[in-house]
Amino acid sequence: MNKHENQRVMLTKRLLKEHLTELLQEKSIQKITVVELCSGAGIHRSTFYTHYGCVLDVFKEMEDDFIAELEEIWQNERNKRPKLPEWRTETLCKYLKEHEKTARTVLGNNGVDSEFAGKLIHSCFIRETFQEDISDRFDADTADMLFYFLSRGQYSMVRHWLLENDGISPEKMSWLINDVARNGWIKSSDEAPRTDRSTRSKDGESHRQA
Repeated sequence: MNKHENQRVMLTKRLLKEHLTELLQEKSIQKITVVELCSGAGIHRSTFYTHYGCVLDVFKEMEDDFIAELEEIWQNERNKRPKLPEWRTETLCKYLKEHEKTARTVLGNNGVDSEFAGKLIHSCFIRETFQEDISDRFDADTADMLFYFLSRGQYSMVRHWLLENDGISPEKMSWLINDVARNGWIKSSDEAPRTDRSTRSKDGESHRQA
């Protein structure tokens, strides 16, 4: 594939994903047809079927893109500050806010792909956040159960925050996740970093941080 063809494929996929994101604000993916998606994106159906088998394939590729971009960011950050594991959750929360429209679409429709939560949780840098601490203190079976508990809890917290609770800043959300994970909710305090400024996501929405 030459450079021109590659750019054309990238444009085709981008248009389909952007229109799918818009459609998912109005209806479930099960109600979106290939004809509807292609018509809104300005793409011929024959071109669609060159790259995808169904609408769900487009959505799953959006999920894969989402995780791949996060992992690239984490890798770059890891090279800068490898001894501070908490930055992983901070990077995640900031990324979700900056790409809020896409993030809401992916996380809000995760019932479509039951494997997405696992793929995100087990992406290498999320798993590393607490795995070293857990592995040093417990046997392998216990460590595996504790990691599952912590990682699923973190995922649920982040998802609820993004979809239901816009009043908490990314910095405070990151601090809360790490504090609860390390100290437990009973010992956790409310002494999180506080900011009082507005942020604007890359999707064009303005948000006030707590």
